[in-house]
Amino acid sequence: MIQARRITVLVLLHLGGTAAGFALWQLGVPLAWLIGATLFSATITVAFDTPAPPRFLRFCGQLVVGGAIGLYLTPEAVDRIIAFGGPILASAILITLIGGLIGLAQAKLTDTHRATAIFSAIPGGPVEMANLAEQHGGDPGRAAFAQTLRILLIILLYPPLLMAGGAAMDLETTGIAEADVWSLVLLLSLSAAGAAAAYAVRLANPFFLGPMVVTGLMVGGAGVAIALPPDTVIFGAQVLLGVSLGAMLRRDLVRSGLRFLAGTAVTTAVLLGSCLLLGLLWAGTMEADPATMVLATAPGAVTEMAITAKAMGLDVSLVAAFQVVRIFLSMAMLPFLFSVLSRL
Repeated sequence: MIQARRITVLVLLHLGGTAAGFALWQLGVPLAWLIGATLFSATITVAFDTPAPPRFLRFCGQLVVGGAIGLYLTPEAVDRIIAFGGPILASAILITLIGGLIGLAQAKLTDTHRATAIFSAIPGGPVEMANLAEQHGGDPGRAAFAQTLRILLIILLYPPLLMAGGAAMDLETTGIAEADVWSLVLLLSLSAAGAAAAYAVRLANPFFLGPMVVTGLMVGGAGVAIALPPDTVIFGAQVLLGVSLGAMLRRDLVRSGLRFLAGTAVTTAVLLGSCLLLGLLWAGTMEADPATMVLATAPGAVTEMAITAKAMGLDVSLVAAFQVVRIFLSMAMLPFLFSVLSRL
């Protein structure tokens, strides 16, 4: 009975998320399916304390998106990424350091456990940062909540802000073939193989990075022509990701710790502002598209930022490169960085 109720709730969550995404899509809202599903899922989760969706549904969405993003890693895209090597590395280090210092300030000003505050403020995946917070004696639920809240704010605020700032939304940089059934089967097969391999070697975010690397190697390295998935497949992946993201905003976390929530809101605003200035700095010094650079330096999760770039017609490969390198460097720096910050 309990299992049947949970399945019913999950089906209704995804149907409602699909309907919300369709409504926003009809209104011309950028990133409509992801935003609609996220808002619907978050509202229902907080109001009724519904069970969280199985993680494999989010993994399915990541697999599709990761494989699709890999198709943008053409030789020309790789050349652009190499040209931006300095800013990519500098951004990864700076954003991680800024997040750590902001977290330390929040810990002292709001009397929050240091591990909870620091791993809430340093941009990363909600699951990864929650695990690190728990390993260092912090509150994993609050860390995941803060990370989820920041990602949600980015996907809600950035597209309309960039459009209001006059950003051009027709910057597609690859001539990828029209979708067909066999290309879709090939793409999903390669993506699944990449995800399995990345998971086997314990790569961070394996269900996104594995498919992206494998399809990128096939397109950019081997020159295999693979079509983008149909829009309906991409929209479905956005709904899966949106429902999972919204479901992370648990009712008990929203109700408890008002001081922590207030501190999180302030530190999130400071982090977003710092990253926005960094993106505009790179746009000016590298003569790059401002909208692309703002999204590339946004302190979000790589999957959601890549989807946002694709939905807005920005340079997907460059945004993904900034985000992926930041995640890898951040995870490598965190043990040492946390040790240093703990002594301050």
